[in-house]
Amino acid sequence: QRLPMLLVENRGSLSDLGEREQNGRRMHVVALTIAEGVSLTVIFDSQSGLILQTAGRLNLADGTNTDFTTLYGDYRRINGLSIAMREDHFSQGAQTGSTQFERAELNPALPANTFSP
Repeated sequence: QRLPMLLVENRGSLSDLGEREQNGRRMHVVALTIAEGVSLTVIFDSQSGLILQTAGRLNLADGTNTDFTTLYGDYRRINGLSIAMREDHFSQGAQTGSTQFERAELNPALPANTFSP
């Protein structure tokens, strides 16, 4: 998942939208512009720091825009890191898909000859 690195790379241009509470859960919200016409809002669990949701907007050349959302869940600890094993995807409010990961590996060892000519 590229999102955490995207936030680190753009930390100087993040807008802090502060804390919110929903269903008794404290959340922290930040926003950033990824590219011209593409903005992203990221919602974190204030206590754990886990990413709960992203909501983006893509402004199209014809003046319309498309909203897209991803919900993250089923976090599992893998080699000391919390990894979202489920993503639910939405566009214009309608669910467009779900991604369920069965396993995750972090920097697996590669065979010695992987990059040999």
